[in-house]
Amino acid sequence: MASKVKILINSNDKIEELLQETYNQACEQITQVQEEMNKITRSTTLADLTIDEKAKYAKIMHDYSGDKDRAIRAKMDIAKLLIEIVNHRGSVEDTLNDKAYTKQPSTINFEALKKQLSDSDKPTTYTIG
Repeated sequence: MASKVKILINSNDKIEELLQETYNQACEQITQVQEEMNKITRSTTLADLTIDEKAKYAKIMHDYSGDKDRAIRAKMDIAKLLIEIVNHRGSVEDTLNDKAYTKQPSTINFEALKKQLSDSDKPTTYTIG
């Protein structure tokens, strides 16, 4: 299901390709989770359940919703990062040093990313996925 995508930071075509892949994966993931939620809903008659069983049902549905939301958020954060890189003329370093961007809530660990980039000589290709 999940595929690894190599991007060249200075390649707008690759960024567009990654954004499209991100969108497609998010749609697929939403569909899969929603199908699972529908299966559970169809196979369950809430009126016949005890309070404890209803609580378990609610927790399962809540967990599925949370999984769906987290997956979408992570993918959107990747897309936002790539857009910011484009806004900084392809400079990952400038993007990661932009305090206005890196202080925003994100699923991306910017400090770890900075460290990874500083440990390599001249990174140009990254694998995401």
